[in-house]
Amino acid sequence: MLLGDGGVGKSGILKKVANSVNHQVLFIDTTRYPEIQSQSELGDKLGIQGDLERAIRQLSIEQTLVVIVDQLDDIGGTEGQVFKDFIVSTAPLKDVSVV
Repeated sequence: MLLGDGGVGKSGILKKVANSVNHQVLFIDTTRYPEIQSQSELGDKLGIQGDLERAIRQLSIEQTLVVIVDQLDDIGGTEGQVFKDFIVSTAPLKDVSVV
């Protein structure tokens, strides 16, 4: 988890990490998904049909998957809870790393 004041470059660091790892990367900018009400809706917005957690598990079978969730400090309410639940359910999966 990267912490810091707005504008110090956290997103830039995350993008550099995404471009430098030798793994699959799912980069989610939370500000692109306002008013998300459920993980199912998040999956739809990401272009994933069916269960989001299952899709993440499938992606990580062949190669480690790095999931980067950016701009968490810019959301709250239901949207924030959806992303929190997504992180909590995704982080313990085998061959998945969440940043």
